[in-house]
Amino acid sequence: MKSASGRHKPYQLCKPFKNPPCFKVLFTFFLMIFYPSLYATTLEVGQDKTYASPAQAAPHAMPGDTILIFPGIYTNIDIISNMHGQPGSYIYIMGTDAETVIFQGGSQGMHFSQVSYIQISDLSFTLHTGNGLNIDDAGTFDTPSHHIRIINCHFYNMGAQGNNDFLKMSGVDDFEVLFCTFINGADGGSGIDMVGCHNGEIIECRFEDMGSNCIQAKGGTQFITIAQNYFENGGARTLNLGGSTGLEFFRPVDAPFEAADIDVYANVFIGSTAPIAYVGSVRVQVVNNTIINPGNWIVRILQETVDTSRFLPCGDNDFINNIVYYSSSISTHVNIGPDTEPTTFTFSNNLWYRHTDSTNSAPALPVMETDPVIGLNPLFVEFNNNDFRLSENSPAIDAGTSTAFSVDHSGNTVPQGAAPDIGAFEYESVLPVSFLGPFLETGEHSIIVRWKTLTEQNNDYFTVEKSQDGSEWIPIEVVKGNDNTQHVTPYKVYDREPWNGKSLYRIKQTDFNGLYSYSEIAAINYTSHFNLPVSVYPNPFNSFFTVTGLDDKLERMELFDAMGNSIFINNKNCSDGIECIFYTNALPPGIYYLKGETFVKKLIKHD
Repeated sequence: MKSASGRHKPYQLCKPFKNPPCFKVLFTFFLMIFYPSLYATTLEVGQDKTYASPAQAAPHAMPGDTILIFPGIYTNIDIISNMHGQPGSYIYIMGTDAETVIFQGGSQGMHFSQVSYIQISDLSFTLHTGNGLNIDDAGTFDTPSHHIRIINCHFYNMGAQGNNDFLKMSGVDDFEVLFCTFINGADGGSGIDMVGCHNGEIIECRFEDMGSNCIQAKGGTQFITIAQNYFENGGARTLNLGGSTGLEFFRPVDAPFEAADIDVYANVFIGSTAPIAYVGSVRVQVVNNTIINPGNWIVRILQETVDTSRFLPCGDNDFINNIVYYSSSISTHVNIGPDTEPTTFTFSNNLWYRHTDSTNSAPALPVMETDPVIGLNPLFVEFNNNDFRLSENSPAIDAGTSTAFSVDHSGNTVPQGAAPDIGAFEYESVLPVSFLGPFLETGEHSIIVRWKTLTEQNNDYFTVEKSQDGSEWIPIEVVKGNDNTQHVTPYKVYDREPWNGKSLYRIKQTDFNGLYSYSEIAAINYTSHFNLPVSVYPNPFNSFFTVTGLDDKLERMELFDAMGNSIFINNKNCSDGIECIFYTNALPPGIYYLKGETFVKKLIKHD
């Protein structure tokens, strides 16, 4: 699996050469040809910048350059053609911050044609009436756009409800879509629509509330990886693996399938009418995914482009090592259309659990399944919080079969045990952090929370939380972890605003891939005469001042002038002991001190 490159940091050669002019010219030419990034520049786009739009900057961009887009709402359509980086020297089109660099409205945000070796990152696209980001081969078919990276871009709130896609790619090869979000798509559109695309990866993206589907791969699309993504309410077909394409749009023009050689693994699917649709596709592997509460079908097997003299029937596809957690609302497990070959499918080692009626969990499949797990609760760590990792006693552990895929949804190696687990998450038998605690003790006006780790692995941070009833937890402090260590490490946090009475404390440990676990819960009883911090306002004051944060048992307060003379004493509760107002019209201007049982405040009275 390829990894996303980091943000480009252009630099230039600062030190002059100490050589004769002829050599310098030749050597400089050599560097520009073979090491163009040495001469990379940044082309700034935005209000009061050199260029008003990316399209204006594009003709000036050379391999290795960065088109840096500053915060703003960009409403013009940026059409960029024939932009080419080089291997090792991409052209970078990036925003300073994806949240504030927004391409909004109009028929589309950006349109790239006949481009290569470009990286598009840290941008947002919204409210378009056509497509959000469009990349194509300009209809040449034989010369695709290629080596395209799309990283950390946000697509949300499509501005039309027809066949409108957030990301449309036609004739694009060797591409990566990484760490992007797609939220609230068009009723008839896709999050990502691929027509005749090849050798691509869609990894660690998030899709929510799509219309027709989240990802569609059709028109001869081949060799695509869809892995480690999160899909929630993905539309009619979360993954439309194939489809229906006009013959004139196929790339290559004689492709005998809508889609082929697609790997779908380590994804999470929640809801949608049908999570998986094989549509005129062959050699598609759907492996080690977790599927939660599909609406009508779990799998569809369809053929929408029918020409037996050219197109292969939908078949020779796999559904292996998947958890299917579903209710009685589905009409059938597998929907089979005409002109398909469902008996050529392989179903193996899937866990089927109908949570509304576990005794009737057995699926109706077109072929006999090998080694299924039927009717056993997969025992997710925390289902209500969408934490679909496996608990220690899950029947999915070691129940899968070996495949070509070696990473789970969180990036952990597969297998961790004797055999692969079923589902998107491989059970980690070794906890990322082994720690003792929490241990509680009362300090001076605080509760001290201590714990220590024996080992830490992939540990990002701890969150100390407290509660009065064990149902609602409040974070009080975040403490950075030690990443990886085999040494004992002590930690300590002061809760300087403790509650009177009984309080519960726990430690939440979060690792770098976002997974978390909790410590045991510890309890302590605490009694204080000053639970809240005392403050005085206004200060300086004129005709009055107010004291807040008083404990209801606190009664005595005394005001002194700068010479130490007592001005007055308050011996009674006021406002039920929480707040007191002192009227001071009779006091001359000057410095005063208010002394309580647990505090002293310096006050100043103005004229």
